[in-house]
Amino acid sequence: MGAGIPCNAGIEAIRHLTVLTNNFYTNGGGNFIFGEAPALIIQGTGAPSPLPAASTVDGLEYEASPTWRLWTYYGAAWIDRISTFDTVSQQPVGLRVYGLSR
Repeated sequence: MGAGIPCNAGIEAIRHLTVLTNNFYTNGGGNFIFGEAPALIIQGTGAPSPLPAASTVDGLEYEASPTWRLWTYYGAAWIDRISTFDTVSQQPVGLRVYGLSR
């Protein structure tokens, strides 16, 4: 079982310019983050361990005229590392981050 919390806002900073932010933090709901993060790993004992993860999508929207709207967005995801050892082979298993694995 996992849990998550969103925090979102859209604010008109100045006339015709809107700042948007959509944020999500979860422990066990990473599969809802762009489909990139696993929700959990299975420990060597067979017990599930929820995986902490977070994401953001931020942007600016500018209404240049009644018929023109310009926008830009940025998105990022953070996925924590959790690992355990296989009880048979004694090798590490779990979520690995590129550049840090053997």
